[in-house]
Amino acid sequence: MKLFLLTLAVLLLAGAYYLSKLGERYRKSGNEAVRLIIVMKDQEPWVEGFMRKLIRFTRGMPYLKILVVDDGSSDQTREVLARLQRVYPFGLTHERNAMEAERNPAGDHFFDARGLTGSALLNAPVFCQLKALNAGKSSGLSK
Repeated sequence: MKLFLLTLAVLLLAGAYYLSKLGERYRKSGNEAVRLIIVMKDQEPWVEGFMRKLIRFTRGMPYLKILVVDDGSSDQTREVLARLQRVYPFGLTHERNAMEAERNPAGDHFFDARGLTGSALLNAPVFCQLKALNAGKSSGLSK
């Protein structure tokens, strides 16, 4: 039993080391900063929790630059984002009909969060995709 536990511990450590090296290799592979553009609209009750989770999640990804596009919110989403921007490192712009921004040929990654509310926003697929990106795998984010 002790041998099994020791072997399991060694395998877990080796796996963690391999994943960290894989992510490090991606970051050092000469890639410029990766820009993630998130489009939001009328999500005042949930935007703060989403952004705090996103910033916490991406803290170990210095190559990732976040730009949030407010698509003409009619509630206080814009104000909440502006307040958070004073504390957290992300860009913020206001653009109605932000679909045009998605045609940017620069290779930016997009996540359209419009229409997501509550737990759907707080558990958005972007977090799994960022986890894959950090591990050096294909992100699955739209380009």
